Amino acid sequence: MSDELIDGRTRRPEFVEFRTRIMRIVESLLSFRNIPQGNVAWPQQERVEVKLESDGVTVQFVVSSLEWETVLALVHDFQQSFGRFDPLFLEPTIMNGMTLRRSCREAEGFGHVFGQGDTTMSFETTPLYGHLVKTRTTVEDFDDHFEVFVTETAKRLFPPIEQRRRKAADLESWHKEFARQFEKMGCRVIQESELGWKDLAGLADLREHLRRSVFLPLSREHLYEKIAARVMPRAARLLPRGVLLYGAPGCGKTWSMKIIAGEAGLPVVILPCNAVLTKWFGESENRIASLFALCRSAGRMILLIDELDALARNRSESHEASARIVSVLLTEIDGFAESNEILLVGSVNDVNALDPAIYDRFDLKIEFRPPNPAQLTEALAYYARHLPADDVGELANRMEGWNFRQVARFAENVLRRYVSSLDLSALETQEPPLPGKQDYLETLDAKAT
Repeated sequence: MSDELIDGRTRRPEFVEFRTRIMRIVESLLSFRNIPQGNVAWPQQERVEVKLESDGVTVQFVVSSLEWETVLALVHDFQQSFGRFDPLFLEPTIMNGMTLRRSCREAEGFGHVFGQGDTTMSFETTPLYGHLVKTRTTVEDFDDHFEVFVTETAKRLFPPIEQRRRKAADLESWHKEFARQFEKMGCRVIQESELGWKDLAGLADLREHLRRSVFLPLSREHLYEKIAARVMPRAARLLPRGVLLYGAPGCGKTWSMKIIAGEAGLPVVILPCNAVLTKWFGESENRIASLFALCRSAGRMILLIDELDALARNRSESHEASARIVSVLLTEIDGFAESNEILLVGSVNDVNALDPAIYDRFDLKIEFRPPNPAQLTEALAYYARHLPADDVGELANRMEGWNFRQVARFAENVLRRYVSSLDLSALETQEPPLPGKQDYLETLDAKAT
């Protein structure tokens, strides 16, 4: 049958326009993928194929890599777009052959059943093509709604590859040259962090702030510079002048610093305030100046200042020595602004104690409030991922007023108590059992008493 006719109706013009739009979108997305030089196979490997068939339209994406987080996001998008579904499985180790089908309610209105294949999405991994993500729909459902879903799917599958400013060899060289110098000054240098966005449980807003303000500009630096040259009167900064994380202790600031380190692909130096504060006249200011001078010598990097409010207190409420430290900090931070090389991140417990001039130097300010019930549930699910969602929700309901640190320590305490209670003689030839809801409840009760 000619692809100009489907079920006796002419749909060719609509399909051609649809295919043209999707192809252009994917072409644009691929142009920001920063294809590694020398990888000849890459351009052929990632693509989209849009086909008109006798019974509907099929869109197949070929992607070089497919993270399990992306699969879960696509599953969520499918559900939001087409109603509930009953996936065959949702285990990352058995992705091959997974198919989602649009669901239809039974006539009686109870539950959900598989539809007749009107709209589907499937995932497959092949040795030849890599990862295939296919979505198809029938003639009746080939409309703008389907196009929106396909467009969003393309954006999920072809995000810009974060361009690492330093290759692995460069990072190793940087650490050999500078890491020891920073450590001698009382700083901590993060060699490598395995944490990433997936570990930011309960703090999705922070992820979006940082991705848009820091990480996406870094991954699209060349594009940023080209556009900025045409719209700005002078050279524009790629990195924000500073990121200020503020809020009560235990609400995720330090944890977020580790996430930044894991995602940045840049050398990360953490400066605790006690590394520069001394009782000797003028020595604290000299240490700060020496540290910032070393940062400028080290090149592009991230400097994380922990408890900045203890280092840069409001000059109107502090003594002369603190005022001098703030003055030096202001001078050095302004110097960073001119270099466009160092991202400054500050962690503050009491933002009201921070000197206003220091506060004003930070472009991006993110408040960390005590977690709400939904955030507590998400955090507990992260630390007790083996528990069913209903059990997690029941436990989280008893954690009103807790912060993220308390949830993490509670989960660790449960494991310690549980492992201590196991009978080792019964575990010689089998996998150890995992703690259940009752073990968590018992720890909660013990904490309450």
